[in-house]
Amino acid sequence: MDGLTLLHDDRRPSATVRALAFGKYEPSVVDILNRRLREGMVVLDIGAHIGYHTMLAARLVGPTGRVWAFEPDPFNRQFLARNLEANHFADRVSVVPTAVGRASGSVTLHRADNDTGASTIVGMGSGVTADDVQVDLTTLDAWAAQNGWPPVNLIKMDIEGAEPDALAGMTELARRNPALTLIVECQKDALERTGASAMRLFDRLRELGFGSIQVLDDQRGPYPLGSWSDATAVLRQSRWYPINLCCSH
Repeated sequence: MDGLTLLHDDRRPSATVRALAFGKYEPSVVDILNRRLREGMVVLDIGAHIGYHTMLAARLVGPTGRVWAFEPDPFNRQFLARNLEANHFADRVSVVPTAVGRASGSVTLHRADNDTGASTIVGMGSGVTADDVQVDLTTLDAWAAQNGWPPVNLIKMDIEGAEPDALAGMTELARRNPALTLIVECQKDALERTGASAMRLFDRLRELGFGSIQVLDDQRGPYPLGSWSDATAVLRQSRWYPINLCCSH
């Protein structure tokens, strides 16, 4: 796909792999990566799965750039590592085996049995199943401080409803990188798993100063978010299929 070799376990279902098999997965996100990434840039892929977006970014930033791929699921991480080796990107990609939220510590990762890309750390009830695993949890501010505050050009975030918490944990990172591009998934049902309003996502974006938002709707085509009140319509549409938002200051 796109000149990349993508290894996966065909015994386990994956919506991402199914879309890739049909030749198209989040084309509007791919377009943003192609248009905004340049040689030497730094990218954070939060929720890297098996590495499709990670490797697209790695190819675009070149050997002088850097990609950090955050993937807490040990199963997905095996294939992420294999794909980086198969495509010769291990020299410019660092895999971070942690979930991202609003605090550091540990958390239960609920692994969905119907989609390897749908694992989540939020809102799956109090019960723990055999497929659930305990994983490390960090904030992006804590991670960046531990790594000497690297300049970050682009963040892609797809973490199945935990996006508002991850945004709450990156206030200093956003302040230090005013030219940052943020691509974040918006899916109403996933955002409401905690019982909180899905509008929290837009509240967090506003708090971080992301005043320019483009709605990357693969069904209707990309369009600018005209006002914050339009967010309600975006959330309503996202109940039928995930929508990504491309945000900048």
